[in-house]
Amino acid sequence: MSKTLSCKLISSMNMNEKRYFKIYCKRHTIGSQNKYEFMFTLLNKNSNLSDDSIKESLLSKKYKSKNLSSDFNYLNKLILRSLNEFNLNKTTDLKVKSNMISIEIMFLKGLYDECLKLIDKTKRIIKLNENGALMLDLLNWEKKCLGYSKGFYSAMALNNTIDLYFKSYSSNRTITDLYYQSYYLKKNVDKISSDLLLKEIEVIKNNPIIVSGINDLMSIQSQVFFYLIFSNFYFIEKDLHNELLFLNKTILVFNNNVQYKKENPLDFISIYIRIIDIHKNYESSIFYEKINTLRSLDSTLSFKKDVIEERIFFHTSKAELEHFIFNNNIAVAHETMIKIKETILKNKYKIEPYYYIDLYYIFACIHFLNKNLSAALKFVNTIFNEYKLKQKPSVYIKTELMNIIIHFELENYDVTLYNIDGFRKKYLPIFKINAIEKKIINIISKISKNPNSKIKLKEFEKLSTELEASGILTSSVSNCFYINYVKSNAS
Repeated sequence: MSKTLSCKLISSMNMNEKRYFKIYCKRHTIGSQNKYEFMFTLLNKNSNLSDDSIKESLLSKKYKSKNLSSDFNYLNKLILRSLNEFNLNKTTDLKVKSNMISIEIMFLKGLYDECLKLIDKTKRIIKLNENGALMLDLLNWEKKCLGYSKGFYSAMALNNTIDLYFKSYSSNRTITDLYYQSYYLKKNVDKISSDLLLKEIEVIKNNPIIVSGINDLMSIQSQVFFYLIFSNFYFIEKDLHNELLFLNKTILVFNNNVQYKKENPLDFISIYIRIIDIHKNYESSIFYEKINTLRSLDSTLSFKKDVIEERIFFHTSKAELEHFIFNNNIAVAHETMIKIKETILKNKYKIEPYYYIDLYYIFACIHFLNKNLSAALKFVNTIFNEYKLKQKPSVYIKTELMNIIIHFELENYDVTLYNIDGFRKKYLPIFKINAIEKKIINIISKISKNPNSKIKLKEFEKLSTELEASGILTSSVSNCFYINYVKSNAS
């Protein structure tokens, strides 16, 4: 476990942090001071080294290797301490926590006036990011210092301010809880009945804090959550106009609070990608205006820079491919996909697996729509072999459906029927699939039992007519893929 943590820590570090560690390591180790720098260098070059190989390398440099687990523990401490020191002033919260350590040390030494000066300075820092929990801790230190240096009445007067911040903190916690509830409802649209969803929405809407609206006591984060609660409601109600309205209000909160935006770029990205999702059906000029806004996001926090760049790349690449699929521009989608593949191969991304699952599913869609079934099947198998259902259930299940469709088109009817039977037993009792998916499975099952080109054409013509009459929205890549597939079989 200690070695695993060492490898993860080292792989997460940028070049400046690694350079700083070597300086820090020489300053803070005694005796065999180069041993931990040597271990760091070994793992930095090859994180897959076995314990035996590491021991052998240590012995070659005349370092002891008997207690390797203890050595890794100490190496981890050194790495974390160097990272703490290197990134000390990168965010307001880190600055505040550093100041609070100094405040506590000076308090223990009886330097109360000096504490109060640093407390005033720290209050100004907190206001840039409005961390209520840290402000409460800081006010408690101020109360202690006032009690010892200014007397009882000064401490008692400050207690009223603490009460005010505590009420604000409690209110902000409630908004956070309500946001999580609304997000849970949003993520379970297909699993919870519409009546129950609407009932739960009304409960949240009628909460006194929501009814009272935005106020001066709300933190920046609470303002963000407040607007996101409403955007989640409108997502559930499929009201794109009002969802977009509240998403834009959320983005405005970020843009009006530069420091908060700078220190919470991943939150900004996740909200802005939903805005891009909504614009996928818009004309290209409007869509690319949104894409370029996200791609030009300033990633000034060096220790998050790689993470920010990865997420922006994956989000915007996915949205771009979806935009082409929505507009049935498969040739351009294919060209863009090739460039994205090259970028992925060239860069060693450490992004979460579900980003890859999403992108590989879209790659499979594009290959299928390009009538390259073997290439589509390759990406389907990549998802099955390298990832698990729990990492992205919704896309994993759609991949299972695509697998069925591909084998059906390859006329592997026995495999198709076997996969359909497995799909119905494994997924249908737990997951809800949409009406188009149900109809496609039923048609494929029927034809696979008794292959007949005329019946196949007739069944898909019938389904195509139904889809045209329903005026169904292509609200997702999979629906767009299904509609394209049905139409191609109906002609």
